[in-house]
Amino acid sequence: MLYFGEGKHYSFTAVRIMVAVFSAVGYSHAKAVTGSPLCYRTKTEVVDKTSEAALVINSACDKILRGDFATAQKIVCKSGISNSKSISQLRRIIDEYMVIQAQRKASRNNAYQTHIEKLEKLDQRNLSENINDISEVFGVVLKALEYADKEQKQALRKDSFVLQTVQKAKVKAAEFESKGRWLDAYAVCYSRLKQIYKDNEAYSDHSERLLEMADIATFLEDNPCETVEQRCAGIKKQALINAVDVLDSGYVNIVDYRQMAVKGIGRCELLAEVISNSDLNRKYGITNVQFVAWSEALATIANKVNLSAADMNKDKFIDVFEEILVLNESPAGLGLPDTLLIAQFAKGALSALDPYTVIYWPSQVQDFKKAVTNQFSGIGIKFSKEQGLTKVVSVLPDTPAYNSGLEGGDVITAVDGVETRNMSSDCVVKKIVGPEGTKVILTVNRFDEDKPCD
Repeated sequence: MLYFGEGKHYSFTAVRIMVAVFSAVGYSHAKAVTGSPLCYRTKTEVVDKTSEAALVINSACDKILRGDFATAQKIVCKSGISNSKSISQLRRIIDEYMVIQAQRKASRNNAYQTHIEKLEKLDQRNLSENINDISEVFGVVLKALEYADKEQKQALRKDSFVLQTVQKAKVKAAEFESKGRWLDAYAVCYSRLKQIYKDNEAYSDHSERLLEMADIATFLEDNPCETVEQRCAGIKKQALINAVDVLDSGYVNIVDYRQMAVKGIGRCELLAEVISNSDLNRKYGITNVQFVAWSEALATIANKVNLSAADMNKDKFIDVFEEILVLNESPAGLGLPDTLLIAQFAKGALSALDPYTVIYWPSQVQDFKKAVTNQFSGIGIKFSKEQGLTKVVSVLPDTPAYNSGLEGGDVITAVDGVETRNMSSDCVVKKIVGPEGTKVILTVNRFDEDKPCD
């Protein structure tokens, strides 16, 4: 949308029509006047107040700027002036626009009906709770919503077959969650539900919760690039306190310490929930009794934070942080390494600010420097992670990868003998890059060869 003076907003289509009107009828009847550099005031002005044609044109143009083309068409058609060339030109422009809009509407409706027919065929197939069937239905629903008008969207979201599929997806997601497969629960169910039901805050909130839990689970796992201990090395309480000092004096907005405290506490509760999942093989385990006691203690701290919202400042935020660390060592605590709690509390707290304010802990400093300076030695490829596979997308000319015969489409199954299927993209990069002149061995599968090659 384009925004002009007096809080009015107009569509790009309306502005394009006005350009056409100005070109056709001339500035003697209508003109746009700019206001401040940040706020443009577009309006029609009656140059000759005694001219009935000018009054008609100005009135019609005012409606066009508001996107009300139907009323503009009525104003022009009801005009009793038959000898005005300007009005005739304006009428032609509006008529052409209305024809185009009718064609667009018909085209969108045809596309919508096509996807509705696909949905009806899926309904007739009596689909199971298989995740592929669920994904297929949701895919068609999302496509149909792209072409639906407001009433069609409401009807589609309430459709009995769609609601049945939603229920199947929720059941499947709950099954995944019980097994600690939070990312699968998100991908199969809630990532789609938050798109289909955009006004449903519960779906959006649960989607965020699942992603947070998956992120925590990843943090607690060793991977081929580093162990949990290596990841947590150097994490100290004072680092977060120093970071908060920087925020307090240099953040672009007023810091909402209450919200930061709430988010930090919530992240610590999710940490306990992830660790308490019995289906996961974790280095750190807690019982249900411990989880309940921890959750209740955190709820008490959160209630105090909410009651002191008016005077929650930096010092009180740090007090909350330190209270959680003390709680961890108490009978109601979890006895986890402080480094885990500090890292997760910090990530939760900073998420209350914006997506770009983060702490880089000591183990991440070198990667951060590489990212901002772009100074590192690689082999000269772009790759993607598709269904767990590390696939070469392209090879840059005159690079080690190019000279070794690596090709786009090759699947890298191992780096120096370590399988890549369960590696994150970042981990693959870490394993491949290194000092210039050193060697790295990639095991590669090619579509036209039966055996992998190094």
